[in-house]
Amino acid sequence: MFHNVKQSNSPFRRVKLKLCAIPSQNLPKRLFERPTPSPLKIKRVQRAERATRRDLMLKCVKEDNLESKISPERNNTPSTVRRKIYFSSEHKEVPEEECLCEHLPLDDTAVEQNTESSVTAVDTTSKDIGIQVDPAEFLAINITLMDLIKSDSDINSFTGLSKIEFLKDITKISNILMAKLQYNIQFSLDTEMRICLTLCKLKLNMSYKSLSVLFRISDTSCKNYFIETINLLFLIFKSMIVWPSKSNIEKNLPSCFTNYKETRVILDCFETTIEKPKCLNCRIRTYSHYKGNNTIKLMVGIAPDGLITFLSSVYGGRASDKFIFVNSGILDKCTEGDAIMVDKGFLIEQECVDSGVKLFRPPFLGKNKQLSTKDGIENAEIARARVHIERAIQRIKIFKILQQKVPWSYLPIIDKITTVICGVVNISRPIISEKGFNIERNED
Repeated sequence: MFHNVKQSNSPFRRVKLKLCAIPSQNLPKRLFERPTPSPLKIKRVQRAERATRRDLMLKCVKEDNLESKISPERNNTPSTVRRKIYFSSEHKEVPEEECLCEHLPLDDTAVEQNTESSVTAVDTTSKDIGIQVDPAEFLAINITLMDLIKSDSDINSFTGLSKIEFLKDITKISNILMAKLQYNIQFSLDTEMRICLTLCKLKLNMSYKSLSVLFRISDTSCKNYFIETINLLFLIFKSMIVWPSKSNIEKNLPSCFTNYKETRVILDCFETTIEKPKCLNCRIRTYSHYKGNNTIKLMVGIAPDGLITFLSSVYGGRASDKFIFVNSGILDKCTEGDAIMVDKGFLIEQECVDSGVKLFRPPFLGKNKQLSTKDGIENAEIARARVHIERAIQRIKIFKILQQKVPWSYLPIIDKITTVICGVVNISRPIISEKGFNIERNED
């Protein structure tokens, strides 16, 4: 491989590689040729180190279990397992963020180093790293959602009720009503849990599988309980949607209705999407050109003080506001001299005139380029008074069962669902605060 440049036996002769020779020595790499480990490789090495330490810990625990089986007299000791952990010196240079303390509760306040041996002992004060628990006893504890609800904020988040006392009161009324109706059905859940399950479905629209985990029953039972309890709650909450007397409205008239004292009810409609029906006729009746989807539509009426006082039946999204108004029968509840406040979409002038009812509605622009000063002031005053119906509808839509697509199978009970939701809204905090009322005049 080598050949001498000078043909001499001098020890200082010059050695040179042949032109066709290949170096066989492991020559050192230059700095720019040394590959730096990639982040993935570093993580892989750190993961392997953690696995090694974890295997060491498991080996120690297995040795303890084996010793306890060999010597039964040790079983009389307390259930807490105490052990000192030793690490070999090969794990001494592990970075601090990768130490075992992150995974197991070890106390590293005292460390003794033995210089005479190659073993570095982490001599710590004893600390519990495991507790012997009977799995059968743990599984026997059935924790449900009712065990987790401890405050008014919790009950409001899951059911929409503002106080826990309301749930207890509704439960008492339900028990009395079931006794009168002579319910002969055996339930695995008590009345309070069934009501909570139903309201959770309305507020959060959780799947029946999720509810079955929270209430420790099957998903089929959850569905049956929901439908059964909705029928029961409908009988209770429909009495909370009351048409007030005219004198009662005058006593609780907000200051924004000073120029509209004859107002008996404020009306508006809202829509929510549903699953696309298979029947072609149903698709036509429920298709809404405004939403561009299959929807259901209903009309809500509130008193000037913000209380929901009227709720129409549910119609298909194709129905107009005028059609729902005429068929709802609300004009039969009004007396001559009363007034109704609506939006521009309600073209009901002739129907109100025939019934002797006034109509408060924002003025139309028509062919004019802009509203007159009088119409502009009237438009602002009506909008300031009508904003409360928007807030009431917003509270209704907080219940996610009306935010998401309503299953087609719920349509037979959708009227009862909306009634229960409106009843829950009525027993919540008022829409209008005390500052919105003329308190001095009401006290007189």
